Amino acid sequence: MLMVLLDTGIRCSELVGLDVDDLDLFERRIRILHAKGCRQRVVSFAGRCAQALDAYLEARGPDSGALFWAAHERWLHPGEILQPNGLKQMLRRLVKRTGIPNVHAHRFRHTFATRPSRQNARELDVQYLLRHASPDMVRGYSATYNSEQAARRHAAFSPAERLPAGA
Repeated sequence: MLMVLLDTGIRCSELVGLDVDDLDLFERRIRILHAKGCRQRVVSFAGRCAQALDAYLEARGPDSGALFWAAHERWLHPGEILQPNGLKQMLRRLVKRTGIPNVHAHRFRHTFATRPSRQNARELDVQYLLRHASPDMVRGYSATYNSEQAARRHAAFSPAERLPAGA
C-alpha cells in the first residue's frame, strides 16, 4: 500500500476503493474509477511498485473484489475491505515502530508532488498525474521547495553556462 501511495500519488480514498480488476501488472497501470469529482483516471507505476504489488497479491491470493484487505497483527483478513480509518491506523502503528515523524496518507501524495521537480519533471506532468484542475495546486505543494534546493539545481539551467565559448 505504501509503495502504491508513494509511486502513484493517489489519494487515500482512491487507494481503499481499488479492486483487483483495477490493477494491470503487465501494463503497470491502475484504473481509478472513483476519483475526486466523480472522475475516472488511470495512473501508472514503476517496477519496484509492481514487485511490491506482486508480493502482496501472492500473500493476498487471487480472489476478486477489494484490492487491499484489512490487516491485524500482520495477518490479512480475507474479504475485510480496508477502510480509510484502517489505513490511518496502520500508518500510526508504522510511526510508533519506526519513529519517523509526520507519516500520514497525504504525505505520500505531497512527496509525489514535490520529488519530480528534483528530477526535471514538468509541472504540467505532475498536474495531470495528480489530476489537478490547475497548476496552482502543484505550486502549492512545491512551496516547500527551498532556496538550498534551488541553488543545487542552478547548474542545470544556468544561462551563463549556455553562452557560446568566448562570449
